[in-house]
Amino acid sequence: EIPGWDVFRRYAQLHFDGSYVRQYPGRPGADWADGFRIMCPCAQGWRNYLKHWILKYVKEYGADVIYLDQAASPPVTYCFNFEHGHVHHGDVVKCRVELVKEIVEAVARVNPDAVVVVEGNGDAIGQYAHVHLYTSFSTQTRYPCPEVFYYTFPYYVIFDGFANPPTPETIRNHYPDANKELTFEDVLNKIFLLGLRFDLCLYRRLRINDKLAVYFRKVLNLRRKIKNYLVNSRFIDDILLVSRPRLVEAKLFLGEGFLIVTLLDIRVSRSRFKLILNVKPLGFKAVRRALLYTLESEKPLDVDITGGKLVIDVPPLDGLGAIIVEYL
Repeated sequence: EIPGWDVFRRYAQLHFDGSYVRQYPGRPGADWADGFRIMCPCAQGWRNYLKHWILKYVKEYGADVIYLDQAASPPVTYCFNFEHGHVHHGDVVKCRVELVKEIVEAVARVNPDAVVVVEGNGDAIGQYAHVHLYTSFSTQTRYPCPEVFYYTFPYYVIFDGFANPPTPETIRNHYPDANKELTFEDVLNKIFLLGLRFDLCLYRRLRINDKLAVYFRKVLNLRRKIKNYLVNSRFIDDILLVSRPRLVEAKLFLGEGFLIVTLLDIRVSRSRFKLILNVKPLGFKAVRRALLYTLESEKPLDVDITGGKLVIDVPPLDGLGAIIVEYL
């Protein structure tokens, strides 16, 4: 049985003045005219309630993926209801991490292969959660730099894309210098570039022959071509990158005996260009082979090593590409 507000109000976070901490105050169509109340993760009753329903679905329905909305995405809020057991009003963050840890451990005791996904990107929560839903294109994001988080925590599994749907303004925040109209295809392109997993929560049915669906299959096929390299590499952002043309983005991934360069060309007029990488720190002796994968083809590349610099001659791209360099 789901308790009523008379029970839940005891778990709600309180401001210093005794008012409730709310989400979306004044949001049209909300159940309350002034928004939804936020529960305190330090309140044991709320923790027990969440764990009860999660474990019920895992045990009785065989659910093997649990998604915790807002676990790492809302702004930091305080709670001044000390009946919840916390000593400091800022303990809400610590309790949120503890709650995720408890849920992960409880789920694992039932099904060790089950996965717990959290909304948002959190360094502390990430040590327990299995997957992050990173909403860097959401309507709230003004200064997106997902590469900073991914570089810092390269072994976190991160999805990004269309949850909390992108707007033209938030897509433009990812492409401040682009001299073209931006579309949902550009969202897919940036996710590919960063090596993140694709989130396709579009809030509408995507039909098989839709333009976006056709393009997504092309991007996904390109990702599959480099998948075995990608899952065995570490994202290093643009470290080692010496030179690239303006409006050509390049990100690097380092593996054992190979490196990956993902490419995104947002120039209006695309042409052949050169990439220069500083590979001296890698101890290059020779290049075993270099391959270019594009949306339409794959081909060997000519490369040159001079003075610890790897020079790659890249033919015109249809937007996206990926270079695999195997070295000795």
